Amino acid sequence: ITTVSNALEVVNNMRGVEWDWKKGGRHAAGVVAQEIEMLAPWIVKMGPKHKDLDFKDGYFSVQYNCLWAYMIEAVKEQSKLIFALQEDLANLKK
Repeated sequence: ITTVSNALEVVNNMRGVEWDWKKGGRHAAGVVAQEIEMLAPWIVKMGPKHKDLDFKDGYFSVQYNCLWAYMIEAVKEQSKLIFALQEDLANLKK
């Protein structure tokens, strides 16, 4: 077990999107699997072909539970940066 590295960089390169499903019109939000695959390919899986969908060669799916590890470590990286900036600001005010 190792801690996720470069989490903030990965998260900063993710793009949150919204869409309406063609079938049923339900509104949804998430990420584009093909974009996540470029950042962290182990999080994306190829699903089976599906007769009711437009994906003739199968479809990609994101294991959203895996994104939490990146989010947690990215928040921790940001916290360190914020703390350092707060210290710098306090020193400048002196």
